[in-house]
Amino acid sequence: MKSKAIPRAGVVDALATGLNEAARRPWLWVVPFLVDLTLWLAPRLSVTALTERLMSTWKAMLPLVYTAEQIATLQEGIDLVQAGMIEVGKSINLGAVLTAGWLAPPSALASMQPTRYLLISDAVLAPLSLGFRVKPLEPSPWQGSALQVSSVLGVIAIVVVLWIISHLLTAFYFRMIAHSLPAGQATPAHGALPVSRQPVTEHQRKLLDGWLPLAGHFVVLSLFASGVTFLLRLPLALVTALAVFSSSTVVQFLFMLTGGITLWLTTWFLSALYFVGDVLAFEHQPLAISLSQSLILARSNGFKVLALATVVNLLMLGGRAAWGFVGSNPASAVLAIVINSYLATAMVIGIYAYFRDIRRHWQAAQVSRQVNK
Repeated sequence: MKSKAIPRAGVVDALATGLNEAARRPWLWVVPFLVDLTLWLAPRLSVTALTERLMSTWKAMLPLVYTAEQIATLQEGIDLVQAGMIEVGKSINLGAVLTAGWLAPPSALASMQPTRYLLISDAVLAPLSLGFRVKPLEPSPWQGSALQVSSVLGVIAIVVVLWIISHLLTAFYFRMIAHSLPAGQATPAHGALPVSRQPVTEHQRKLLDGWLPLAGHFVVLSLFASGVTFLLRLPLALVTALAVFSSSTVVQFLFMLTGGITLWLTTWFLSALYFVGDVLAFEHQPLAISLSQSLILARSNGFKVLALATVVNLLMLGGRAAWGFVGSNPASAVLAIVINSYLATAMVIGIYAYFRDIRRHWQAAQVSRQVNK
């Protein structure tokens, strides 16, 4: 018995679908646009004064640990650490936490954003100092003086509040897209992954239906992704600390080996989470089922998913580089923010289109295996 082959869409076709659908629905760009516009116009939330005070306190405590002769010997290194930390403090804008989260839409202003859209450059390579630095978007001429956050508790409170707001906005963004997309075709239940348990179709749901639970799932997903990634990088951090104090060939080899394994494990793990948000937001599945569906499809289509992640990453990273050159004046900066919002929306829709395509092929393969038994 011959079966009709199901045509495969491919990465380019899926992203082209995203570009077309996003172009037809410009109101879907509003969340990433407003977030970036806020960051561009609002005063920076700086920790420069706090960093300077903490480094002064650290320097004042050194005589409790080292003798005067030891401090004199280490003075150059101490000054370098102090200057380096102060420069890091100057570069931090706590407002950028609004762009945090595994599923947060790509920002035109963020210098590093470890999300699924920048999986390779920002989520995998950048934390290992292997990322790509590009010229940032020029600051707004109307941006006021930086607001100094002078206490550690204040920093913690601001980060937590903005991080929660980021996930609420991201969940609302996904709800907007899910509510606006045309209804998908029903998928076969026989031999397939679990289908939606919702008793109504998307167009029978209100925009805010399930918004808060979805935001809660996104929070758990971001914490899970961050926590596991941190644990995966711990061995490399320990070996790096050892390599700093040792020039042994064995230690250097161990450093390179651990670095390669860390890169592979981190890429493998994060790519397995690539479609979790799509199943949560567009299929209305529970978190556990969303994780299992994403894992199954990502592992059975490993190189295809990595190809998708690479193309999306290149598009958004190329866009970030372009905005730095294009956005040299207020008008072009706003235009860059608008185009970035369009691309971000197109990537969300395109990734979901690709997910549906590879799931359809996976389901067809499962049905074929059962029929041939």
